[in-house]
Amino acid sequence: MSQHARTKVLIIIASFFLLYFTCFWDSIIVDEKNKKLFLVKKNFRNLCKIINIKIVKNLTPLFLALILVSCVVNPVPMKGTYISDRTFIIDKPLEDTWSKCIDLIASKGYGINLIDKSSGLIVTNKTDFISVFTYEDDKGGLEKPEAYVVIDGRRIIAGSEKIKVKPVSILGNWNLRVKKIDENKTSVTVNITDLKGYINAVSYAYSVQSQSVTIPAYSTGVFEKWVSEQLK
Repeated sequence: MSQHARTKVLIIIASFFLLYFTCFWDSIIVDEKNKKLFLVKKNFRNLCKIINIKIVKNLTPLFLALILVSCVVNPVPMKGTYISDRTFIIDKPLEDTWSKCIDLIASKGYGINLIDKSSGLIVTNKTDFISVFTYEDDKGGLEKPEAYVVIDGRRIIAGSEKIKVKPVSILGNWNLRVKKIDENKTSVTVNITDLKGYINAVSYAYSVQSQSVTIPAYSTGVFEKWVSEQLK
């Protein structure tokens, strides 16, 4: 963590404890007569009079503003262009290609959510791509060119400090559409449908009630190319 980021964190922590002890909870003061510590319940105005720190009341809006500014999170716009599906020509008959598709899905241990041979459609159950994802770099390229999925997970805090949102899962369905071209050629269209990254909202200062939110995720094309190579 940079020095700039550590300074922001210290400001937030100091502001929080100041508001905590002066506005919401019992405050500890010293009884000068008996030299003992005891808890006294007072509202904010009376407490200011007792310990003679009325200036805190005037500074409170400033501390609140600092907290809000320090917690502002903005997304870094993605620069890359990502195609939703890709079609490949397989030099095999329809029946052979169809069987290969089924075998490939089964070999990876994924269940099939929908299969319709008449239309050539196969849709798997949800697949987690958490182990094969990446982020964009500053130029819009992929940090890991071999990754199957890229997520919209880069953020800017308070206008300068960049962070990367780490998802807890990235879920999507394999979608294969198999069509006959001729007796010895078949087209296979491959894409990942309903692709989303899931993150812990509390960890990244999102103003939502739910404990998790989704972020956009896109296929890089590497997965589709891999599928086509397995079918050849």
